[in-house]
Amino acid sequence: VTIKPVVSGNGFGTIERLDEMVKRVEGIAGINGNYFDPVTKFPIGLVVIDGKPYSAMFGGRPVFAITEDNRVFIGRIIVDVTLMMRDVLFLVKGINTLGEGEVLVYTREFSKEIPEKDDRIYFVVKDSKVSQIGYKSRAEDSEYVVSISKKYEKYLSDLKEGDGAYLSLQPNIPLRIKQAVEGGPLLIQNGAPIPDAWEEKARYGGGIAYAKAPRTVIATKDGKLWFIVFEGYNHITRGLTYDELVDFLVSRGFEDAMCVDGGSSSVMAVAGSLFGRTENSTAAIPVGIVVWEKKKTEVGE
Repeated sequence: VTIKPVVSGNGFGTIERLDEMVKRVEGIAGINGNYFDPVTKFPIGLVVIDGKPYSAMFGGRPVFAITEDNRVFIGRIIVDVTLMMRDVLFLVKGINTLGEGEVLVYTREFSKEIPEKDDRIYFVVKDSKVSQIGYKSRAEDSEYVVSISKKYEKYLSDLKEGDGAYLSLQPNIPLRIKQAVEGGPLLIQNGAPIPDAWEEKARYGGGIAYAKAPRTVIATKDGKLWFIVFEGYNHITRGLTYDELVDFLVSRGFEDAMCVDGGSSSVMAVAGSLFGRTENSTAAIPVGIVVWEKKKTEVGE
């Protein structure tokens, strides 16, 4: 199979039912992905699709990643996104975000109009080259719009159309990341509870780790990747706590495992059917993780 994140059909700042998302991209199955702001509908944390960053790291939370050589990584990692504008290197502070930052990037998946501010300079990048100097309200197709604080204007005063510009992922461990979603909490590593579990539980507000709730888990076992949804909020069960999840996974021989968003977002779609949905769930999310069956020609490559 092929597995990668998928953004809501109308872009960041919108949500889409998981089953409709899977159907739209002609997948065979999927689960919900990132946490997200319930008001703005923007995802929280890293999103990488086909090696391209669509949302920057929130920080301190685990990441599910698939590498360029098709290996799976589940664990804590720091991934910086850098922007090279000709010979000047910038650290990107936000991608497709409503937040502030000295260096921001917007792709066509940003559903809002890009903010225009007098204290910022703007560039449009396409095919790894500066295609326009100046503000543009929306990115189109494969291009992206760069918004940089004017405090750096002197470093870019000689920049012209046609100059090289490109984004790069810089993880703090030697991984070539192709697909990634940030989630959490981290549950187990190497088949055992993590030693700093109490700190990990404290990273999540609202008592997320301690409450009984529906959960979506990504795990590895015997060389296979598992997507697991634990139901809750129904007449049979309220769901599982963090410690109950850990006990379940360790007792069944799983190796590495982490949660993504849970609660009313916790849902799985398989062959057009939804699982895990409750009366309080719309099954609508900004980012899903979708599975495609590889065609015979792809398998042979």
